[in-house]
Amino acid sequence: MNVDAGTGGADGGTSTCPTTDEPPSDPAALRVYQLVEAQEHADLQRVVGQYACGDSPIYRGTFVASDNFGTVSPADGDGILNSGPVIAAIETTGATLDYLTCDQSVMGVRALVVIGTAQMRAIRFFQTAAPATGNPTYASLVAQPGAGWSSTSGVCNGCLVDLRGSAPAAIDLVGLTFSGQYCGVAAPLTVSASGHLAMLAAPAFTDIMEMNQSFGDHQAPPTFVVQGPDMVTTVDRSLGEGVGCLYTFTPFHVDWYVNQQNPRLRGLRNFHIDSPQIICCRGRGQ
Repeated sequence: MNVDAGTGGADGGTSTCPTTDEPPSDPAALRVYQLVEAQEHADLQRVVGQYACGDSPIYRGTFVASDNFGTVSPADGDGILNSGPVIAAIETTGATLDYLTCDQSVMGVRALVVIGTAQMRAIRFFQTAAPATGNPTYASLVAQPGAGWSSTSGVCNGCLVDLRGSAPAAIDLVGLTFSGQYCGVAAPLTVSASGHLAMLAAPAFTDIMEMNQSFGDHQAPPTFVVQGPDMVTTVDRSLGEGVGCLYTFTPFHVDWYVNQQNPRLRGLRNFHIDSPQIICCRGRGQ
C-alpha cells in the first residue's frame, strides 16, 4: 500500500485533542478511507493540530538574531533577523536529521522556531530529546524563505529554558551567543540572539497559518477557503496498492476543515474516490 504525495514538513506528533470526522458511507470509499485516514490525520496534525491543541504552543514577541556567514561567503553576507515582531512555536521533530556538528547528528528534538513577521527571516533553536551534560541548546543560522536549516549549529550551554518539559509562559533570550565551526572551512561559526516571547493562550487560525511558512522543514500550508463557520481545503491524492507488476491506483479527495473560532474543532469530511486505475508493467517481448 502506498499513499501518494504527503505534504511533508515537521512532525507534529500525536494530537492531544481528537478530530471530528465524517467517514464515507459508500463501502468502496470507506475501504480506501480506512487505509489513508492515519496519514491524513498526521498531515492535518502537522499543519493545524499540533498548534491548536497546544502540543506545539505558539508565542509572539520581539526578536533579533544574526550569524557570521559572511566570513565564509562574503557574497552572501551575514544572516540578519532585524529587531522586530515575530511569531514562534516550540515543536517536536521525529523524522528530521539535526546536526550538532559537521559529523554528529541526532533524530528527534524539541525546537523553538522563530519567524519574523515584518521581515522574511527565521531562526531555530533546539535541544536533544535526552538531556545532555551542560543542557546544550543548538542554533541554526538565520534562514531565508524556502531555505533549509543550517547543516551545522552553534551551541550554548545552559543558556535557554528547557524546551522538553512544560512549555513556559514566556521565553527570554538576552544577548546569547552560540558558537560552532563551519563545515569544510577553517572558520568559527557564531550566532547571536536576543528576544522576548509570550505564549498565546488560544492561537487563532491566522496564527496557525503564519507558523506554516516555508522555512527549514516547514512548508507553506494548503489554501483554505471559508465555508460557513469553517476554513476548508480539499486534498487530492491517490492510494496505490499492488503486488509485483500489477498496481491499482485509486484517486481520492477529502476536505480538511478547521473551525474559525475554535481551531481545536477540525477533521476530515466529504471523502470520495474516483474509479481505480490499473497499471501493469510488462517486460520486453511481452
